[in-house]
Amino acid sequence: VNRLVLTRVSTASADQRAGRAGRTAPGICYRLWDAGDALLASTPAEICDADLTPCALQLALWGDVRGAGLPWLDAPCEQRLEASAELLQVWG
Repeated sequence: VNRLVLTRVSTASADQRAGRAGRTAPGICYRLWDAGDALLASTPAEICDADLTPCALQLALWGDVRGAGLPWLDAPCEQRLEASAELLQVWG
C-alpha cells in the first residue's frame, strides 16, 4: 500500500533548493527547522523506501523478477524485492 511519509529534508536537498530559489528569482529562502537540528547529509535513494511491487511486476514481464544483471544505480534490497514478487504471486 502506498502512503505519504513525511521526513526531514537532507542537508544536500536543502542546499539545492536554496540555490534553485536564488537562481530563479531574487528572494529569500526560509528554512522551517531549528538551526541545531541534525539533518542527514544526503537523501537515501528512493528505491530503498519505495514499494517495489510495480518494479517486480515489470521485471517479471521481462522474464526475471530479480532483475539479475541489470546495472542498477542503487540496487533494490533483495528481501524487499523478493517480498514484492511473493505478493504478486499471491495476487495471481
